Amino acid sequence: MPFESKAFPAQDALVAALTAARDEAGSAIAEWLVDYGIPARRAERHLWVDEQVEGWTQDQATSGLVSRHETFMLTVYLYARQTAATALTLRDEIKAAADVVADAIGATPFLGGSVLYAQMSAGEYDSAFADAEGRSREAVLKLTVSCTAFVA
Repeated sequence: MPFESKAFPAQDALVAALTAARDEAGSAIAEWLVDYGIPARRAERHLWVDEQVEGWTQDQATSGLVSRHETFMLTVYLYARQTAATALTLRDEIKAAADVVADAIGATPFLGGSVLYAQMSAGEYDSAFADAEGRSREAVLKLTVSCTAFVA
């Protein structure tokens, strides 16, 4: 039996949904770079879907006409860096971008129809000074997206 999974199509659909959301007029992420995979260099406003798939479980393949499903988690990172910004300013910018990500994940059909169900299930936020002089701040929000899909 060939390897079957919706995890990789779901990653692609998430990148496409976030790119489309960025390109909408008045989008909170209009100035953000949307990417797939850990970037070699981060832009001042950078959003990427991590290439890693976690918590991947799948029903065992069987002979016959039995439907199978799988669950997995995708990760989205939102990174922002600003000179002379306060912690609150940076946090608010990250939160506005996270709202766009949540809307893209919750849009029907979920992730362009690649999965049966998707939801933001966890997150971590961290902020720090980006330089030794304390002139620039950076922040990152890691969002975990739990997905369920039918394989066959």
